[in-house]
Amino acid sequence: MVPAEKDRNQPTLEEVQELFTAWRNQKGKRDPIPPALWEHAVHLVPHHSINAIVKHLKLNYNELKMRSGGYPTRPVRKKRSPAFIELATLSTVECTIEMEKPGRKMKLCVRGTSVNLLELSRQFWHP
Repeated sequence: MVPAEKDRNQPTLEEVQELFTAWRNQKGKRDPIPPALWEHAVHLVPHHSINAIVKHLKLNYNELKMRSGGYPTRPVRKKRSPAFIELATLSTVECTIEMEKPGRKMKLCVRGTSVNLLELSRQFWHP
């Protein structure tokens, strides 16, 4: 397979490693990595594993992963809809009801119908 024109113009891992070494030899103590070097590192991602790249170039794994599009810019939380069970009117019965959501848990032991279960569950899910 013949590499694409764009790929032929991109430096190899070894060439990028030499560029990083040269930059590190002349940089100041806390100088940030120049954007051009980051671009070279990101262009290696389709051809090498991120682990191999960070090992050779001595980079931060998470930083390279983020710059290469591997991580979203901010964490995306999954919204889980709570399971809901509709309760019919209960006659004199005994039951235990457990409700749980992240960071909160409620367990009810109910005898009879003197407790408004629907209102309690609404307060639990939507305080």
